[in-house]
Amino acid sequence: MKQLKIKTIKEKIIDKWSELSKCSYVCYDVKELAYKIAYDIADVLDIKDDITIYYCFSKDKHKIAFLVGKDYESKKDVYFKFDIWWDTSWVTGDTALLIGNAKLTTKELKEYKYIEDCLEDDEESEV
Repeated sequence: MKQLKIKTIKEKIIDKWSELSKCSYVCYDVKELAYKIAYDIADVLDIKDDITIYYCFSKDKHKIAFLVGKDYESKKDVYFKFDIWWDTSWVTGDTALLIGNAKLTTKELKEYKYIEDCLEDDEESEV
């Protein structure tokens, strides 16, 4: 994992996050969307490794986190965290997933667990 200053990581991803957070996601479940966003952000940071996504559910929001680098100064792992939640349009009545509340942190992910242990794939749950 690359060592970068947190400020550098933020500068690299801010435009991509701005673009992604303006969208409503209708054709995704929470797990698929978490992976889509994680790999889109990883692509901007030129991360070629597989991404391990961490998950917890709190205050009606799906909390997502994944490793994006190491802080150059503190040598701590840097995680990108964001929320996913369901929203219904009052105009059309359509339900979609929204994303927001992004931040970078070096704090330990105490309440988070590996997403694969928390959420099933949509196809598996239909069988």
